[in-house]
Amino acid sequence: MFSSFTARILSGVCRRWRSLLLSNPIVWSDVHITIRRPENLLWLDTCLTRSVSSSAGRAIHIDQPNGILPRPDIIDAIFRHLPNIRYLQINPRSREDYDFLAVKMQSLERLHIECGTFSRKPIPSASHSPNLRVVILRRLPAVSPDAFINLTDLTLHSITSPMSNLVDTLQANQTLENVRFIWTLVEADPRGRLVSLPNLKLLCISHSSPDAILHILSPLPTPSRVIVHDDTISLATTIRPLFHPFLVFGPKDSVRTVSISFLPEEASITLHTSNDATVQIIVQAAPTVGGGGTPAEFSSLLRDVSRWGPFPHLRSMDLHITPAAMGPIHSATIYSLLSRAPRMTRLSFSGSTLLRHIVQALNSTPTPEIICSELEFLGGTLRHGDAVVDDLRSLSNAIKRSPTTIRKIALDVPGSEEEIAGILEEAGSLIQEIKSHGVHELLLTRATVQDYPDELFLF
Repeated sequence: MFSSFTARILSGVCRRWRSLLLSNPIVWSDVHITIRRPENLLWLDTCLTRSVSSSAGRAIHIDQPNGILPRPDIIDAIFRHLPNIRYLQINPRSREDYDFLAVKMQSLERLHIECGTFSRKPIPSASHSPNLRVVILRRLPAVSPDAFINLTDLTLHSITSPMSNLVDTLQANQTLENVRFIWTLVEADPRGRLVSLPNLKLLCISHSSPDAILHILSPLPTPSRVIVHDDTISLATTIRPLFHPFLVFGPKDSVRTVSISFLPEEASITLHTSNDATVQIIVQAAPTVGGGGTPAEFSSLLRDVSRWGPFPHLRSMDLHITPAAMGPIHSATIYSLLSRAPRMTRLSFSGSTLLRHIVQALNSTPTPEIICSELEFLGGTLRHGDAVVDDLRSLSNAIKRSPTTIRKIALDVPGSEEEIAGILEEAGSLIQEIKSHGVHELLLTRATVQDYPDELFLF
């Protein structure tokens, strides 16, 4: 389907094209229009009239600049074509512009309302539109508790409604599968109520109040996905319900895999549970920082992660930390993180300085209290040049001092073919020593440098 604007242009090519387009109602059923002049309103009515027999239903996107037309005109145009409207996007300018919600719209499936002015008076109820499933509300006046029922998808963007009303709205829509809070300040419900959404699959909290929202919705059903996004490092101290993930998904669930990524401009943490539920926290650097967070802030967030455990059922952990975001991360922090997962079998890391911290964490553990005692796979990135041999030597000593069940090691080695050949010759005895500690397979993968292709060295 293309928009009526395209159809209008093509209808001026020739009489045959115009006749074909006028005989096809579907090409006039997607209307994007800005009401700046009275003739624009006439064009809206023309498109809706031409699409009256379209089986696809109408999609109407209306932009009303303030102070252009009398308010009732646009609503009258909509009222004349209500039965077949499936998608309506509109920015009301006054209380009267909401009158269309009071009318039963049998075909309406998706409603997008964006208000340019704030008002504390709730909008009318649209609960009598039986097929309405998707609602997007932005900069809207207060949401009435019974405004919508039986929705599957709800987005609240810059909403000013009291928390009690939002709780009632969620409670009235037990069918919700996707909920998004964007730039919406959510306060704790004064009555301390919890909302159960048994069908929830996605909860997105962006620049809002993750602690208050998760407290209201906990525990969440599984499988489900939670995305928490913000551009301030203060997020690390506001996600208290996530400090112990079992409180989010319920006591019967358990964390199985975790992925932690620290980039110069973004940090993210993803937790997967045994019931295929996911929590993902994304922290982007605040614009005031100049496009990137400070290493100390990322280090602080990493320490917060280690406090969320223990994770007795966690099997896999992935760490991705760029040198620019590494900062003052110490072996003690890595040790605290690894010790929270005593039964981990797979550890992957990206960041050339991480291996040193991981090795020191393994070395710092007195026998028999060995961390990662069930580790089977270790993969990551080595440092450049002569430091590669030092890394391999440290790894060999750690495995020798604190025996583990590691059976496979895969390491990326930055450098050219000549450099790799020299490293292999110098480190041959270390490689054999590592294998003698029970490692069945050691892979050194040359990281891409300039135009050299990746090559795999198998011993």
